[in-house]
Amino acid sequence: MKIRCGCTSLLLIAAFAFTAAAPTDDECDIHKLDECAADLFVFTSRDSVPESEDDLGAFCKAQEEAEACSRAYLKKCTSSVAQGVGTVFLDDIREEIQERCDTSTDYHKDYIKHAPCLNKVGSQFNACIKATTSDLDVASRLPAKQRIGGACCQYSKLEVCVAQAVEPACPPETAEFAKSVLQRYAGELLGTVCVGFRSGEKCKGIEYDDKPGDPTLRSIMTPLIKVGSALGG
Repeated sequence: MKIRCGCTSLLLIAAFAFTAAAPTDDECDIHKLDECAADLFVFTSRDSVPESEDDLGAFCKAQEEAEACSRAYLKKCTSSVAQGVGTVFLDDIREEIQERCDTSTDYHKDYIKHAPCLNKVGSQFNACIKATTSDLDVASRLPAKQRIGGACCQYSKLEVCVAQAVEPACPPETAEFAKSVLQRYAGELLGTVCVGFRSGEKCKGIEYDDKPGDPTLRSIMTPLIKVGSALGG
């Protein structure tokens, strides 16, 4: 996983300043992005992951198409600045996909090794993703000054949720692998922006409304864009 220059931190924070296209343009409805991005992450649109090389190859192709579709949405429906910082997020996702799908990498071999046990708790892993997606959608309704922090606090629950699902059922190395997958997804974007919210202390003062998040959303990327769209006015 590549390490980018720390000087991009301010630019990364600006990643949440995505602006949505006019709501009259059906192609730029946020649910169009959700359709594109549904397969970007493992365990989002399904409660299992491929265990064989052939099945993984087909899944990798679907993920590559999801990434390309998401990039096309950002290019068509967001500002030029949003396109730049959105690329940072998708670049991290693409790195994870490419390394996992490259049969010569250790990450690929680790994936093939740990996939069977992860599938034992696939429904729980999927539930963790869904809960985080919904929680992030709730964060998009926070007052402007709290939206970034609120989103970070909600995302931080994902690692805890997955660990609680995997650790009782799988060997420690599988739990570590699952953690590494989530860290790759967070990448520089969420890793840099959310670093100050990992202790949980800053999260205690954030009060969310009591309305549930959009249950139809499938991709974590979608509510993150909604957080930024709200900040952009």
